Amino acid sequence: RDNIIEDTLNILKEGPKSSTYRKPLKVIFEGEAGVDEGGVRKEFFQLIIRNMFEPSYGMFEMDQNSHLIWFNKDSMKPTSQFFLAGLILGLAVYNGVIVNVHLPLVAYKKLLGQPSTLLDLKELQSEQSFNLV
Repeated sequence: RDNIIEDTLNILKEGPKSSTYRKPLKVIFEGEAGVDEGGVRKEFFQLIIRNMFEPSYGMFEMDQNSHLIWFNKDSMKPTSQFFLAGLILGLAVYNGVIVNVHLPLVAYKKLLGQPSTLLDLKELQSEQSFNLV
């Protein structure tokens, strides 16, 4: 639990096949006895997502006006950790775990291959976009 992001990244880097991601995730916290019947998995996703998306961790930042989460432009984290963030969000959705991450509409447009506009910037950074629109 102390190094949940780094430990998870190392496990995922070991190369499970993409078909492995289509199975229900089984979580075991090192040094803890317990059978994962969904509760441990839910706790895992809550912990890693809270840690990863915490502004003090440095990967993401929250817009103070909209309370939406976006990439920290000054982040020094390796791109592999941003890949992990996407993978974790996808695994959470696939495993039926509701996550509390507020992304702007432009993030979903990107996932769907839809074009973004300056109006999308307004949702994310209303102060900066005020002079552009």
